[in-house]
Amino acid sequence: MLYMRSKNLNCYSYRSLSVFKKLNELCIMRKLTFLSFMLLVVISFCGKASTGYLGGDISWRCIGQDSFIIKMVLYRDCNHDPMVSSVNLAITCKSSGSLISNVSFHKPAPVDITPTCGHSCTRCQSAGCSFPFGIEQYTFTKLVVFDHSVSCCKLLISYQACCRSSAFTNIQAGQFFYLEAVLNRCVSPCDNSPSFTNPPIALICLGQDFVFCHGIVDIDVNSKGELIDSLAYEWAAPLSASNSNVLFNHPYTFDKPLFFWGYPDANLAFPRGFHLDVYTGGLSFRPFKIEFASFALKIKEYRKGQLIGELMRDIGVLVISCPNNNAPFLSGPFYKEVVAGNAVDFSIHTNDYDPNDTLIISWNKSIPGAAWTDNNKQVKHPTGQLSWTPFLSDAREFPYVFTATVKDDACPINSSLTRAYQVLVRAYPVSVDESLEEKLIVYPNPASKELTIKLDRPTFVNSIQLYNALGEILWQEKESKLPYELDISQFNTGIYILQLEINNCKLHKRILIN
Repeated sequence: MLYMRSKNLNCYSYRSLSVFKKLNELCIMRKLTFLSFMLLVVISFCGKASTGYLGGDISWRCIGQDSFIIKMVLYRDCNHDPMVSSVNLAITCKSSGSLISNVSFHKPAPVDITPTCGHSCTRCQSAGCSFPFGIEQYTFTKLVVFDHSVSCCKLLISYQACCRSSAFTNIQAGQFFYLEAVLNRCVSPCDNSPSFTNPPIALICLGQDFVFCHGIVDIDVNSKGELIDSLAYEWAAPLSASNSNVLFNHPYTFDKPLFFWGYPDANLAFPRGFHLDVYTGGLSFRPFKIEFASFALKIKEYRKGQLIGELMRDIGVLVISCPNNNAPFLSGPFYKEVVAGNAVDFSIHTNDYDPNDTLIISWNKSIPGAAWTDNNKQVKHPTGQLSWTPFLSDAREFPYVFTATVKDDACPINSSLTRAYQVLVRAYPVSVDESLEEKLIVYPNPASKELTIKLDRPTFVNSIQLYNALGEILWQEKESKLPYELDISQFNTGIYILQLEINNCKLHKRILIN
């Protein structure tokens, strides 16, 4: 009797040769069937079964020691497969990579946020809709309580899924979608991340100026009720996995992800160039090509000059032809200063070159105690009024930021614009030579090693001082001459205020050290 051993697909048997042959054929068939099944799974997962992610973000709200409500907002292209029935977030220790928790969310009810006029359908409502676009928003929330045995402070929260929308033209097709955020559970008072009031998905018009702000609100205050966190923004590459950037199609890059007026020189004066305000997160450019662009921002949260949190916002912008519609716009001024105890007022006017469009104006409610009024639905081009009388405790070195948004009712797609407005609250009046302050140049900004400080001519200054976010003097130099080279390599990453005193006049520049 001849005995043989077969290992095909875990089939182990000792039989005669004839029996072995039959069993071997059976095992081969099973293996082929299994491989066919796995191939079908792979094809379904990376091909047809693709949710078509457009963007998203992860944030959190602290409700007690080691208790956080984690929030993830995802945006889906309705021309793709439906959203999966549940999603999972991985929470790991940022330093070690060890897994702390897997958080499962059930699919919430979607919200169709396609910016269409009231009587126009979307692809979220019907696959046969003549309007070829549809955008759904999914908001996942869940309470997460970390065990006291968890010793890690900085936690990495991440989400990965298949796949990004195939409609994107600036990145290679079929790439995974990945989001992450860094939460520091050891800071005191407990940290609430910045929250977003404007979605990061936009349908915009070819050849029209696009100005957008995220409408970020950060509610963290100290025992006196004073806001304590500051934010900084920078370009980041969208991710397909941890530490793995998406692949861009030539010639696009993460900081030049679409074709704008003046491409590829991003630093040209607006409306040329491609601009990011590193202090407000505002985007501004004029698109010059019909395309669908994926790009991302990183938002860094600082407290007392220390980095305490990081958020990533994945953005999708679809540029389409709008031959019969112009974008509305908002009036300035966009920056004001006020001494605590005095009222500051913004009267924000709207306008639109299309005579048939009726506009709506709104704001993001980011300044506690400020009053907002408007005359929406009373006139075609409404006005928004913001009034605020800050207290002495509201005085700080960094401006308060709020955003206003105007939207028209054009069909089939609404056009909108969002602008950031800033209010700097001072404790006492400051003597400033405005014409001299306009001539103050500090570069590079952001910087990491050295700053050059100069005016339009060599000038002696009484002092140069560097302040942190709390108004504390970190460094100063008496009786100096401009230009001046300031070594900043010793300072932590964060937002700072540079102050120069010249003949009893004080000049200020906000700088970002990275």
